[in-house]
Amino acid sequence: MSKNSSSSHLLKEYVKEVLTEDSFGASTLSDAGITAGDISAAAGPYGMAFGSREDLKNTFITPFTDVFKTAVGKSKEITRKARTLLTVSFGVILTTLIPGLGAKYAKVFEKEKSDIQKIRNQYKDVYERTNKALSSTDAAFVAFVTAPDLTLSALALSKSPEVVKDILSVFTGGFSDDLFNKVKDKNFGDLLDNSGSDSSKKKKKRDKDGNVFGESLLKEISEEEVTKKILSNRKFLRKSLSNSRSLGEIQKVATESYRRSLSEIYKQAVAVLKEAKTLEDLEKLTGKKIPEAEDLKNLPPQEKEKAEKMLIDAARKTMKEFYIKNLQSQIDAVAKAGIPEEAPYVQDFKETIQKIKSL
Repeated sequence: MSKNSSSSHLLKEYVKEVLTEDSFGASTLSDAGITAGDISAAAGPYGMAFGSREDLKNTFITPFTDVFKTAVGKSKEITRKARTLLTVSFGVILTTLIPGLGAKYAKVFEKEKSDIQKIRNQYKDVYERTNKALSSTDAAFVAFVTAPDLTLSALALSKSPEVVKDILSVFTGGFSDDLFNKVKDKNFGDLLDNSGSDSSKKKKKRDKDGNVFGESLLKEISEEEVTKKILSNRKFLRKSLSNSRSLGEIQKVATESYRRSLSEIYKQAVAVLKEAKTLEDLEKLTGKKIPEAEDLKNLPPQEKEKAEKMLIDAARKTMKEFYIKNLQSQIDAVAKAGIPEEAPYVQDFKETIQKIKSL
């Protein structure tokens, strides 16, 4: 048996395993031209919806091959031979396309990781204390610095306020500690209101004892509640952070980095979902020839056209879900860390998802 026919045979065996929901065999992957590097990059933890080869198979391959097999089986426009070729070809395309594009997807974030590593090295205390408070990944840190006052306000209410004090302190070189004490000593009067209304109006607001708003209230709530009210106050947080020398630079690097990543991911999605119109285009995207796809070219012209369209449409649908699920997994990860939905990072990811959905 020649080398080419041997590879083709082993590839068919691998597809058979996938289509019958057998194990995601490493040896068969290798023979199919999918390297360990492809899989490890595709299954990286940064922004990926799967963390192992089995997750990849269960998330993006088996469900879509099952749906495709059903759709092809019901088709009356093509022959039985064409239906068989389509089912096998689709499985092969997914098992090469998804790991290959997954590796490209993960590669986009390598530059972002490098940028965050520079921040980590330059602002070690800031990074470590913030990441510890968020108990999450680099993505959560990036999301945090796009809207620190918004996130800290939420964290002050959901976590220990001391965690927020600690983050503020390291970001501001202790300025926030002094400001906190001054605000507390003044009974935090006009800083309690988060509505953003004019401070002069707030100063005129008096309680039943004729005191400036907050003075008598201070006597009625616990020390912890006082701390929470101050640390969750957006005006206090913004004033504290305005004295941070590091925040501006960190925000600039982090924001430019993740937005560049989103732009690159969208370009990849456009190439797959809009620009790829033939089997040859899909092969170019994977960087690998798909022997089974060649058999489709031998079908009668009219049947070949219908079969190819079914294949392209199904591959696009699968890959659209691939991009959407991976981007959504990143939103879910930062939300779990305590990043509010209103944060620019989350909103930018949602906007990219909507743009991909519209392709």
